[in-house]
Amino acid sequence: MVVEDVVYENVDGDQSSTSEKMFRRLIFKRSSGLVQSEALLITDSPSDEMDKMNKSASATSKKRRNQKKGSKNSLRIDHSYLGSSYHSSIISGLSLVASALSAAAASGVKISTTVIGLGAGCFPMFFRGCLPFVDIEVVELDPMVAELAKKYFGFSVDEQLKVHLGDGIKFVEDIAAAQHGAATHSVSNGSDNNGINILIVDVDSSDLSSGLSCPPVNFVEDSFLLSAKQFLSEGGLFIINLVSRSSSVRDMVISRLKAVFEHLYSMQLDEDVNEVLFASPSKRYLETDHLDAAVTKLKDLLKFAVDVESDIKKLQKL
Repeated sequence: MVVEDVVYENVDGDQSSTSEKMFRRLIFKRSSGLVQSEALLITDSPSDEMDKMNKSASATSKKRRNQKKGSKNSLRIDHSYLGSSYHSSIISGLSLVASALSAAAASGVKISTTVIGLGAGCFPMFFRGCLPFVDIEVVELDPMVAELAKKYFGFSVDEQLKVHLGDGIKFVEDIAAAQHGAATHSVSNGSDNNGINILIVDVDSSDLSSGLSCPPVNFVEDSFLLSAKQFLSEGGLFIINLVSRSSSVRDMVISRLKAVFEHLYSMQLDEDVNEVLFASPSKRYLETDHLDAAVTKLKDLLKFAVDVESDIKKLQKL
C-alpha cells in the first residue's frame, strides 16, 4: 500500500487561476493505476490551533516549530469532503428511504448501518458527520488498512462509529442468523420491532479473474445475498459499489440480485465504471412514488453538501 500527497493545480479549470489543492491518496500496489481513496488536505484554522493549545501545551510547541518549518503537520483531512463520486451517489440514494431517516432523526432513534470495507476511512467519517443519527459499524478484514486509516487519514472511532476487524461475509451471516431467531421469537409473541437497516458493500477485489473489480465475487453469491436480505429484516437498503468492465458479469450480478430482492435500483456514474446498486426486500420504507419530496427530506437532514438532485437523476429501476 502507498500513501502519497499530491497537489492538483487549477482544479477549478480556470487557466488564469493559480489555485491549487492538496490531496492524500491511498493506492494498493496490486492495482497501482487505481486510487483506492482520496482525501482533501486543509490547513488547520487558528481556532483549531487554539483548541489544540488548550489540550496540550507540549504538543502545541512542537506544532508551532513544525509550522515554522513548513511541516505538513499543519495539514489535516477535511472529512466534510467526498473524494469519490460514487460515495456521493451512495448518500444521494438514501433518498429512497428518506422518510424513515427523517422519522428516526426526529424521534432520536439511531439508524443501524454496516459498511463492509474501510479503505482510508474517509466515507465512514463523512457519513458520521453528515448524518449524525446514524450508528455505523465498519467491517474490515485487514488490520493494516485500519492502521493506515487512523495514522494518515484522520480516521477515528467513537460511540457512533466502530470498527470490527474480521470477515465481512461472516459478520453479516452471523447477524442475519441472530436476527432471524429474534424475528421468529417476536412473531410468536405477536410483536414487530423490526427497524430499518442499511448495509453497504464497498470492497475491491484482489482477484480480477472473475471479471469483478468490486466487490469480490463472494459478495454476489446467492448465499451471501440471501444473508443480506435476512440482515435487513423487513426493510432497509442493501447497497453495493459495483465495478466491472464486462457487461455479461454485470448482467449476472443484476440477475442474482433480482432473484433475491423485490426492489432493485441502479445509479450509473457517467465518468466512471462504478455503478451503485440499491436493493430492498420490500417496499416498506421505499419512497419511489414521491422521489422529489424524498430528495428534499434527505437534503434537510444532511449536514454536509451533497448534490443529491444531480445524482438522483441517474437513478433507474431495474
